Amino acid sequence: MILLTGTLAADLMIYLYSDAIFAPYTGLAVFSAGIIGGRYLSHKGFRGESLSLGFGGVLILQATYGIFGAGILSQFAAGIHLPAIAITAGIVLGIAAIITAAEYSQSLHPPWEKYMIYAGGIALVAYILGNAITGITALGGFLILAAIPLMALAFLFDYGTELRNIRSRRYSSTLNAIGVYVALAGAFVHILQLVLEAMGDN
Repeated sequence: MILLTGTLAADLMIYLYSDAIFAPYTGLAVFSAGIIGGRYLSHKGFRGESLSLGFGGVLILQATYGIFGAGILSQFAAGIHLPAIAITAGIVLGIAAIITAAEYSQSLHPPWEKYMIYAGGIALVAYILGNAITGITALGGFLILAAIPLMALAFLFDYGTELRNIRSRRYSSTLNAIGVYVALAGAFVHILQLVLEAMGDN
């Protein structure tokens, strides 16, 4: 699923190189590489009891989210940064609470991983197609915008998957914490973009 996002990276690439045709796709690759690489190294390190490798992976994850989060914040007025972050945190925590309640419910057994694949797959198609036709029709911009909440949903469904891993004791508490961090941080940066866009238009 972490292959299916790159909107913030693309935004930063476009911000720095506004005439680069391939910036959106480069952004997708860079963002995905940071999340995939960081998660792989952290898992390999903590599983193999190599703390330096494990913490190195965590630092890569934090740097990836931090750099691209800062990149999108830089495109909006500083006065709305803190309110937007606070609103986004409230939204993410609220949705996470609903997912947590659903996962620990005795009667519900949501197929989180299936939801994650569907949401992420549709988001990826919308994002790539939108960038391909954005200079031809207004539909391109709509598809790119629609990809953002779908990507956020994919990360939130990934959070549900991580909760199931916790319940089944599939991984250690450290690896569970990293999985939850990746899922919620991924949802946060995408929802933050939507909140900033909404506040910036007002």
